[in-house]
Amino acid sequence: MAHLQDLEHHLALAHQLLDLVAHLEHLEHLEQQLALPYQLLDLMAHLEDLEHQLALQYQLLDLMAHLEHLEQQLALLYQLLGLMAHLEHLEQQLALLYQLLDLMAHLEDLEHQLALQYQLLDLMAHLEHLEHQPALSYQLPDLMAHLEELEQQLVLP
Repeated sequence: MAHLQDLEHHLALAHQLLDLVAHLEHLEHLEQQLALPYQLLDLMAHLEDLEHQLALQYQLLDLMAHLEHLEQQLALLYQLLGLMAHLEHLEQQLALLYQLLDLMAHLEDLEHQLALQYQLLDLMAHLEHLEHQPALSYQLPDLMAHLEELEQQLVLP
């Protein structure tokens, strides 16, 4: 009988142990349920961090697009500055061309005056030659008029 009592006592202990394990599992389940709200708060905080990082990525993409636009504008500005420098160079060349044209016109005037002087010298030589030939003195007034005309043309410019 003692053995039977001993078995009953062990059996009771085994039931108590099973009850304690079940109770412990129940307590662990309750503990997990109590931890869930804290885990949920942690997950929500993590989710907010992820949303903030995603917003930063979109802002970065916007900034990169804006930077690309600014780079294009800067490239256009450099092209414009290059064109302006080229235009300034062309303006200098045009000013030199105008100076050259003025000098050419002045040279043409000088050539015309020089040609008139040579014509005047020729007429004077011809006149001197005619003065020595009395038979041709009737041509003298025409030559004198032509000589006066050349002198006026030489003085006018």
